[in-house]
Amino acid sequence: MNTQSVASLPSQHLLLRRKCLPISFCHFLNAPARPLAPSALRIACRSTGPFDAMTTIALQHLEDLDIPAETFHGVGDVGDLGRNAEAALTTLTALSSRQRVKTLLMSNPQLLCVPLGVWLDFLTAYGMSRQDFFKLLGTFPELFSRGSLFNAGNVIVYLQSLGLSPRDVVASIIRCHPEVLLQDVQCGLKPSVEFLRLHLGLDAVRLCRGAYGTFFAVAREF
Repeated sequence: MNTQSVASLPSQHLLLRRKCLPISFCHFLNAPARPLAPSALRIACRSTGPFDAMTTIALQHLEDLDIPAETFHGVGDVGDLGRNAEAALTTLTALSSRQRVKTLLMSNPQLLCVPLGVWLDFLTAYGMSRQDFFKLLGTFPELFSRGSLFNAGNVIVYLQSLGLSPRDVVASIIRCHPEVLLQDVQCGLKPSVEFLRLHLGLDAVRLCRGAYGTFFAVAREF
C-alpha cells in the first residue's frame, strides 16, 4: 500500500485565469474560501427564479390569474421583476378584467418588470384615458420595456413647445405613433422638424397635427 503523504504528491497544473500555474494538491486542499467575484454574483443573481424574486402578494395575483410564475423566466432583470411585479399586477388588475390581464401578460411578460403605476399616472396626467393606457400596453409594449419616463417627458415638453396642447399630444401623437416617445429630442425630433419646415414649408402645429406620419418617418431617418 502506498503511504506517500499528500504533501509529497507531485504538483498538478490547474487552469487559473487562462494560465497554467504549478500548484500542489496540498495547497489546493488548504486554500481559504474566497468570496464570489462581482461577475459570479451577477450570474448567481440571474439564476434566481421568479418564485424567489416575487413577493407573496405578486405570486397570489398570478395564481388568481392562472399564470404560472415560470412564464417570467428570462424576461428581464430579476431585480426589476422583484421590485415591480406586485405593483404592476395591482395596477393591471385595476384597469381591466382578469382574462384581459392574463392575455396581456402571457404575450408581454416583460411588463411586470416595469413601474406601470408610475407610467399610468404620467400619461393620464396628460389626458390619456385609463382604457387607452391599457390598450397601449398591448399595442406597443416596447414603450414601457425599452423607454424611460425621463425621455418620454422630454419628448412631450418638446412637442408642447411647438404649439401642441396636451390633448393634441395624446390624441394625435401618442395614440397613433407611441414610438415617438422613444425618440431622442436633440438627435431625432428637432432635425426632423427643421428638415420639414425648410423643404415642405410646414409650420410646427400643422406638421404634428396633420402630417405626423411623414414627420415620424423622417425622424426615424435621423
